[in-house]
Amino acid sequence: MTGPANEEWLEQVARASGIETPAREDLAKLDRKRPKKGSNKDWVHPHDPEARITKMKDGRTRLAHKFEQAVDTETGAVVAVTV
Repeated sequence: MTGPANEEWLEQVARASGIETPAREDLAKLDRKRPKKGSNKDWVHPHDPEARITKMKDGRTRLAHKFEQAVDTETGAVVAVTV
């Protein structure tokens, strides 16, 4: 998670753990300690329930489809695609 929604969630966690007015350093400390694992059972895309948690090349994660394809190297034609 990133952005304003993440900060709101971290503020709720901080208040629940007893920090009344959390500073940015407190939120960063809580964020470092939380587990970074997500489960496809816990996260469902609101418009596409078949999407799964996917790690992007730049390290971010998002709900997406994982495409696999086979390409003929001589002609460049796509010969098989799995979704």
